Amino acid sequence: MTTETAASRSTVDTAPMGIAPDRDPPPMVRRETIELLSDGEAPIPLLFARLGSSIYVVPSDPPGAWYSRAVRNGSVTFRTPGEKEVSATVHLREDQATMESVEGSFRTKYGSVVWDRYFAGAKSVLELDLSVPIMRPEEGDRIRGEFNAAADYYDGRIAQQPVEIYLKDRVAEIAVESLRGLDPILELGPGTGYHTSRLAKAGHRILAIDISERMLQQLRARARREGWADRLEVREGSASQVEEVLKDVPDGSFGGAFSAFGALDLESDLTGTARALSRIVRPDGRFVLTTLNRPGWSPLLWELAMARPRAAAYRLRTAIPPGGIRYPLTLYPRSPSDWDRVLSPEFRRNFAQGISVLAPPFDATRALRFFGDEGGRRILRWDHWLTRRRSATRAAEWVFLSYRRATTSGAVDDVGS
Repeated sequence: MTTETAASRSTVDTAPMGIAPDRDPPPMVRRETIELLSDGEAPIPLLFARLGSSIYVVPSDPPGAWYSRAVRNGSVTFRTPGEKEVSATVHLREDQATMESVEGSFRTKYGSVVWDRYFAGAKSVLELDLSVPIMRPEEGDRIRGEFNAAADYYDGRIAQQPVEIYLKDRVAEIAVESLRGLDPILELGPGTGYHTSRLAKAGHRILAIDISERMLQQLRARARREGWADRLEVREGSASQVEEVLKDVPDGSFGGAFSAFGALDLESDLTGTARALSRIVRPDGRFVLTTLNRPGWSPLLWELAMARPRAAAYRLRTAIPPGGIRYPLTLYPRSPSDWDRVLSPEFRRNFAQGISVLAPPFDATRALRFFGDEGGRRILRWDHWLTRRRSATRAAEWVFLSYRRATTSGAVDDVGS
């Protein structure tokens, strides 16, 4: 991250925080900083460049939580070197001209050693614009900002989370089998394409819709890199905007639809989404998804075991506030029975399977350290066995659901809830 150990509110003498201790620090330099302010947190010193009426800050790789929070909120409050407290509107910039200007200013102000060590791989910068009035972002803008901020670093973060990799691989395996023989596929919330890649390599053509244009940029880059760009079409929009985004698509155009880990859990009302899917998925097609389960007894117990009683209580709610468990956005967990009601009568459930029962929440770093590498692998092996049991759907944190597009209205299949 670009935070630093401050010697004062305006200058620092040491390397940025978050840099591995075995890396030699650059020569001691007096560095001017601004201090990012946030309620209930210590000020965060940041190196900066001033260009025109705006101030620019640069995230290092990986960026700190301050970076996503600033983009999500669309504004920041900070203290200048002259002790003045000001607020500014935040813009995410990645155009070449801005990047080159900021890099040149940083190199002149702080030295090339600092830039090369901490910011050489920067793909974007934040402009703190003092000339634009600050407006409270709508929920959709907050969601878009969160994923825009995470896009450049998303795959790197997944690579550091063994539990999340395990969950994503399990979902990919089941999704490919559930959608076999159905084409094309609509994917809601593909992110950078972890599951899209598996579907494309299984031979599917895919239309992917995501709220974040920067995530879609990463998805297109992956498709070109892996050789399936000719089977991918992308459009920008949220899961609740599917009706509008696909209004030009003829009825029954898709053999199946798929969504995993996020896009649907961020929506309070999926009435329009269900209506759109019932129109564009042809009879006997499939809609397969993962849902954050409510309540999910296993993660509730994990939260208690990790001394997080408030997070455990949030697991029982129909809406989990930002930061209530581990996500900075409002979440709407749903049980399989909740999904039956959302999708009925056009879709009938034909399959339900727990995705994680023994596996701890992927941010449970203390638990993973306690069990060690081998212990963690053993837990995941047991988890894989347990989640194949029908009763696992009640305990699991995440549940995989498969629905068949009905030819006539009827009752939901009895597969457990």
